[in-house]
Amino acid sequence: MINEYGFTEARNDFSRVFNTVYNELKPAIIKREEEFWKGL
Repeated sequence: MINEYGFTEARNDFSRVFNTVYNELKPAIIKREEEFWKGL
């Protein structure tokens, strides 16, 4: 059984990893969207 503190720690770790990945991918996503709209 996970206590509340452990759950919070795991959630914080997940948020940190998600934010890191998102920030690395964001420029590529934006660039792809711009190319997509230009291509329409």
